[in-house]
Amino acid sequence: MEVPNQQNGKKIKVLYVEDNPLDIDLTINHFSLAAPQFLFTIVNTGKEFLKILKEKKFDLLLLDNHLPDTTGIELLKSLTSIKIDSPAIMITGLGDEEIVIQSLRLGAMDYIPKHGNYLEMLPDTLMKVYNDSQNKSNIKSKLAYERINVLYVEPSQLDIELTLEFMKREAPYIDMKAVGNASEAWEILTKQRDINLILCDLRLPGKNGIEFLHELKHNYINIPFIMITGAGGESSALASLKLGAYDFIPKTKNYLEKLPDILQNAFIRYKLDIKNAESTDEEYELTKSIDARINERTIELLKEIEERKNVENELKKKIEELERFNELTIGRELKMIELKKEVNSLLKRLGEKEKYEINE
Repeated sequence: MEVPNQQNGKKIKVLYVEDNPLDIDLTINHFSLAAPQFLFTIVNTGKEFLKILKEKKFDLLLLDNHLPDTTGIELLKSLTSIKIDSPAIMITGLGDEEIVIQSLRLGAMDYIPKHGNYLEMLPDTLMKVYNDSQNKSNIKSKLAYERINVLYVEPSQLDIELTLEFMKREAPYIDMKAVGNASEAWEILTKQRDINLILCDLRLPGKNGIEFLHELKHNYINIPFIMITGAGGESSALASLKLGAYDFIPKTKNYLEKLPDILQNAFIRYKLDIKNAESTDEEYELTKSIDARINERTIELLKEIEERKNVENELKKKIEELERFNELTIGRELKMIELKKEVNSLLKRLGEKEKYEINE
């Protein structure tokens, strides 16, 4: 279903996969008033979504995660296999911390928590993703053969050897200098001014990756930072993003194959940030305003996730306490019944009337 727009001019074409009629109506009505430059095509299932992508080109993809026949996460995986490069934005529910991690890991440009005033934020988010994607494609063509100097902070000598060998073979335009801890990395950063990116493992001897990133920000060193995490590092990944990391990479099977693109995308994003800073004051203030609101939304989501977890833990404790009290109460009642039976039995043996009436 294509939703027409009454305004003239170039339309930004959005493919929106959503099965909830109310959410669809609210979104379309809001955009028709607040951002009529967007032209929406609506589909309700993952199957329809993939089918129409083979037939038409879209500027943006907006995906709800909960669909009748699949999930947004599975659709993001499919986009890679069918080589669709339109930027994707994932809509998640409140508390879907792992979904946020997975969607960013699979290449989503941003995510929207379906909570509170998310519709008010959605036009700005879509416009920023669209503008970034346009600038990125232009810059990417210019930077296709530009060398990227990467400082690799990794305690495992085996991982260093495997990574350097792979990059030399598959991405010779990326130069990597490897060190084993944060102190050695600081020494390099004080001597060399040509480092374009920092690739850092979370688990370092001494200061860990989060502490190292925090120290960099504290000293106003704004070199793009990418965190590598092991299995189960979702909370650390969110913490690193909150501190300003450009990306994170889980050490899963075949992660090295994705590494060159991740490094190049971070480098391009850094160039985009510089370009925005050098734009006119009006353009810069607009970009900064949108960025600030998106950052506020991200931090708000993290706080809500943390608060939700605290409430869930408190609820769990209360339920356990209630169950223990219930067990004690039931045990006490059974004991009282047993004692009453024994008293009645003794009175009966004495030929006296039973004292307690027992209902079982």
